[in-house]
Amino acid sequence: MPETVNTKMQNEKDGLLSKAYYKEYTVKPDEILTIFTALGDASGFHCGPIAFSFTPKAGADYEGFLEVNWKEKICRFNLNEIVKSDQSTDLVSVNTAYRSSRCE
Repeated sequence: MPETVNTKMQNEKDGLLSKAYYKEYTVKPDEILTIFTALGDASGFHCGPIAFSFTPKAGADYEGFLEVNWKEKICRFNLNEIVKSDQSTDLVSVNTAYRSSRCE
């Protein structure tokens, strides 16, 4: 998968529970995929469970990540397609993704 601005900046994250890590998965194209995430800490703050579903396209790469604003206690799941060209690598929001139940 191409490197993105998020993977390039992962070493700059230095806040509470900010150690970013990434896992790559091979998924079947043209079949609904559900991504499930949640987060909790010792103070009792939690977000999730959050589940989003979408249908990945053949040959496409995607990046999903949980964005946490610790000050405002807000979590948001972002799902983007990684679009690489000769000049850049862009993240394009997957606007066909929708909130779903844990299993679909």
